[in-house]
Amino acid sequence: MLLPETLKLHNQEQFEFHYIYFLPWKDQMVSALESAGAKVSCLPAKNNIQLMRQIDKVDRYVQEHKIDLIHAHLPWAGFLARFLHKNNQIPLIYTEHNKQERYHTATFYLNKWTFNWQSKAIAVSSDVETSIQQNIQPKISVQSILNGVNTDFFQRKSLEELEKDIENLAGEISENTFRTSHKEEKALPFDNGNAVLQKLLKQKQENPDIQVVGTIAVFRFQKRLMEWIKVFHQAVQANPNLRGVIVGNGPFAGQLLELRAELNLENHLFLPGLQTNTKDWFSLMDVFMMSSEFEGLPIALLEAMSMECAIVTTDAGGVKEVVVDGESGLMVGVDEWPKLAEKLEMLRDDELRAKLAKGARKRVGEAFSLKRMVGELESVYLEYSQRL
Repeated sequence: MLLPETLKLHNQEQFEFHYIYFLPWKDQMVSALESAGAKVSCLPAKNNIQLMRQIDKVDRYVQEHKIDLIHAHLPWAGFLARFLHKNNQIPLIYTEHNKQERYHTATFYLNKWTFNWQSKAIAVSSDVETSIQQNIQPKISVQSILNGVNTDFFQRKSLEELEKDIENLAGEISENTFRTSHKEEKALPFDNGNAVLQKLLKQKQENPDIQVVGTIAVFRFQKRLMEWIKVFHQAVQANPNLRGVIVGNGPFAGQLLELRAELNLENHLFLPGLQTNTKDWFSLMDVFMMSSEFEGLPIALLEAMSMECAIVTTDAGGVKEVVVDGESGLMVGVDEWPKLAEKLEMLRDDELRAKLAKGARKRVGEAFSLKRMVGELESVYLEYSQRL
């Protein structure tokens, strides 16, 4: 939900924001963006080829609404925007969230071929910027603007505050349908989100030794959530008071649910599906654990740190730019993910866990403020829009 949070901090007297998206089922942020003052439009496309065929509609929208600058995210939206820039010279800023070597071969070469057809590229981490320089050797300007988090908004709730919030929830039902394409829907037996919140809160209130380990992610290959579950299973053998929560949805959802059943973790590990009230889930977590193979600069990690979760993670991509090992979290090498279980065992120490939680919030407050990120973006917008 970074876009709505960012929009709230932008100077909307100086800038008017329009958002276009292409996959109709990817509409989770629409209401939040509109509430924050944006104009949001969907130009429906069922796949990347159809997305590219929307170029005339996007061009028409740009002309009709007198758009001064385009800011594109993700490769295929970037490809479309680059063709617009090449044809009509409208300033184009593109944010790269991933390392080039992680892309599919076709995406990699399309990105390399068209990369200079834009005004400027923004990398979400120095790791991502290095990948651009090494793989593309761009002629355009590339600048790292690190992702940020709204630390005023993402503040930890006490168990008492959390209890009141849960009581006010009207039995929020998890979204238990993941759409893998425009044709296919597969219903999945996720746990009811509100019921899980109530259950875990009650357990923590009755037993102070209960410790909740969680993560919030899109269930994609690079997150290695199957490995996350295996680490959690190992940790539970040493500490039966552990509880686990994996919030989110994605292509690997079915496999994660199957592995949970195979390891008999139904009473310890909960998968509530996609949830919008992430602050409640972060407040419930004592530890936020990531097992990723690669990352740009994960927003969920910044939010968890702002919410004073102790961090246990692999040092994937931009993660090592955020977490200072031993001060604001505990890290292991990407290939050493089984050692995450050892780090969880270390965090049975209440004093160490509290120290890392405080260190995590201090770290993002000092270096990853959303206000800083917004200010840097607005400077770029002004620089390139004034070149018209």
